[in-house]
Amino acid sequence: IERNRNGSLRRQKAPGSEIQTPSPGKCKEKRVATFLSIHNRLLMRGSRVVIPKKLQRDVLDQLHLGHQ
Repeated sequence: IERNRNGSLRRQKAPGSEIQTPSPGKCKEKRVATFLSIHNRLLMRGSRVVIPKKLQRDVLDQLHLGHQ
């Protein structure tokens, strides 16, 4: 509790209370995580292989080498 400039009292927010945590049904990461699995050392999302953004160009280049 603190005083306003006019002298009246007001309740002060607790530190960190402005941080909102998403509800479980609304968080995209949590929804995706329910579909993730590891199969033969590969990260899978359902039947798809998950390739991190940083590696996507390299993987694509390697895949195209087989066509040349």
